[in-house]
Formats: sequence, C-alpha cells, structure tokens
Amino acid sequence: AGAGWGSGDGGLLYSWSTYRVSAYLHALETALPRIEEGGALASVMEHCQYCGTSLARVGLDFRAMLSPLFAAAAANIFARALECAAADFERVVEQHRWTATTSSASLAAAAENKNTHVEGDSASTGGALAPPYALLEHVPVAALTNGVLAAFNDLRHCALPALRAPLAKQLRSCVARAAAALIRVDATHHDLTEGSGQRAAFVGACKALTDVAAPYLASCYGRLFKGGEQMVDAQAAVAALREALLAKMAH
Repeated sequence: AGAGWGSGDGGLLYSWSTYRVSAYLHALETALPRIEEGGALASVMEHCQYCGTSLARVGLDFRAMLSPLFAAAAANIFARALECAAADFERVVEQHRWTATTSSASLAAAAENKNTHVEGDSASTGGALAPPYALLEHVPVAALTNGVLAAFNDLRHCALPALRAPLAKQLRSCVARAAAALIRVDATHHDLTEGSGQRAAFVGACKALTDVAAPYLASCYGRLFKGGEQMVDAQAAVAALREALLAKMAH
C-alpha cells in the first residue's frame, strides 16, 4: 500500500508540474507579441532560460520549446520596424522636393566611396561598418537606412539562427519596396525631366539606393547572421529600379 501511495503521489506531482510548465509556455506565447523592443525581448529570454535551467534539475527542462516562441517574437519586431521604415520612405519620396545639394558630404562621399565598399566587405572579418557618407546627400535614402539600422539594433539582441533565411527575405522585400516607390515617383512626377536639376537629384537618390544603401544594408545583415548578405541579394532587390532608369535614359 505504501508503494502505491508513493507512486500515486509521484504521478500527481509530475502531472501538476507538466501542467504548470504548459501554462507558463502558454502565458509566454500570449505575452511575447506585446514586447516591442529587442532589448526587452532578450531580457525576457534570459530569464526564461534561467528558469528552464533550474527546472532541468528535476526533469522539467523546457528550454527547447523557447526558441520558436522567441524567434516569432523577434521576427515580428523586425517586421514592424521594416514596415515603418518602408512606409515612411514611400510617403517622403512622394512629397520630396528633388533639389541638388552641395555640402562637405559631397567631397567626403567621393573620397569615401571605395572605403564604403571595403567596410562592407570587412563584415566577415569583423571590421568597422559605418554608414556611408554618400547617403548624407540624399535625405529619404538616409532616413530609410537609419530605419533599417534601428531594426538591426533591435534584432541583434535576439538574432536566433532560425531567423536568418526568413528575415533576409523580409529585408530584400523592404529594399525592393523602396525601389518600387522610386519607380512610381519617376513615372508620375512630370517635373523630373531630363537635364533638369530635379532629375539629377532624383537619379542621384536612386543610385544612392542601388549602389550604396542596398549593398551596405546587406553587409550589415551579414554581421548579424554569417553569410546573410548573400541571402538578402541586394542587387536583385534593386534590379527593377536600375532597369527603369536605363529605359528612361534610352528614351
């Protein structure tokens, strides 16, 4: 009888423990989408990992179940940030007054153009990867770049390996969306005539996106996920914009 009571008590305790773990994971799944910052998400993940480590000592290790939950939450934070950056870019370029500007950034951009690509290539070696000076001449493209960099800063706190491929696709879509916005502007704004100052400023912004911002952002992504820059395929994301500019020049 004593053995029966022991077995029953053990089964009851195990059932209660697994129920509590399931309830904990359900509460976590419900709460994580409310977190809007990568740093806060990383803090919650650290506490959950600590809890899982403690319960592992009594056979209730649930840490393997945490990764999908936090990956989904991190992906949502990243997606929201990219959506905000892309939407702001679309709004700004529709209203932007395209005028050529001359500043000290022009001289710096010319001098730093090669260095910009070197810094991007240095991603695999751990070198510095500062924003290119050339973007200072083109406010909408610079703002887009800042928005994506903010998304990267949130993501770096919780850059789980499972996110590398899906988030690369999201980044490529964001850059392609920006390129499409510039194509629409070129098609609908009739003041961007060949030979005008407005046209020169607009084409400069397009080239800033295709030749500077897109490869730079892909290189930054490669810093978060090794080899991630190839998965982004920045050149494919801006290919339509390049073709549109060439077609316009041909006419």
